[in-house]
Amino acid sequence: RDQALAVFHRKLAEQSRLFPLLFIFETAFRAYVAARLETIYSTDDWWKPIEAEILAQRDPMALSTLNGVRAPRPMLRTVDHILREAATAGRHTFSTGYDVVAAGTMAHVGRLIDQHWTEMASAFNPVHKSRPQGRMTSFEFRQHFTLVREARNDLYHHRVVSRQKRVMEVIEELISMLDLDVGEVYADIVAAPLDPLPFRQ
Repeated sequence: RDQALAVFHRKLAEQSRLFPLLFIFETAFRAYVAARLETIYSTDDWWKPIEAEILAQRDPMALSTLNGVRAPRPMLRTVDHILREAATAGRHTFSTGYDVVAAGTMAHVGRLIDQHWTEMASAFNPVHKSRPQGRMTSFEFRQHFTLVREARNDLYHHRVVSRQKRVMEVIEELISMLDLDVGEVYADIVAAPLDPLPFRQ
């Protein structure tokens, strides 16, 4: 029994150390997408026309622009889905674009990046353009983002994350494109002075 518990505790520790990395990744990309959408559509309230169509019981797919800027039809569908899912869960209004992006899944976040790839990639750290294998393409980014997203879902649903080394490499590469050093952020998190959890004796 003791030996089995020791193995379980080690496996649990191996999985648990990924939580801060995946939290950093998720928070950083949600914030990045929200900020870029404000820039792309030149307004903090870029989602409001879609929300208005839903509230008026009209089809947001009929929109062609947001704040005078052409909106890709797949993007309208993605935001429509986020807003309708949030409404089903009891949330009907949002104060910020970040709140909208945060209400969606990481699959939604990945789609919003893909649907605005040129505009999203233009603000990445340009170091990715000088990689030996060439600049990051939308296809490569989508593959990388999906790998991390699936690892995140596995971890959050108590499933073993396979290929941990590869997942960490991809997280580090993608986060570096947002001008963040994930190693430094991770070190700051694990070094934070915290009071022990107050377990009853």
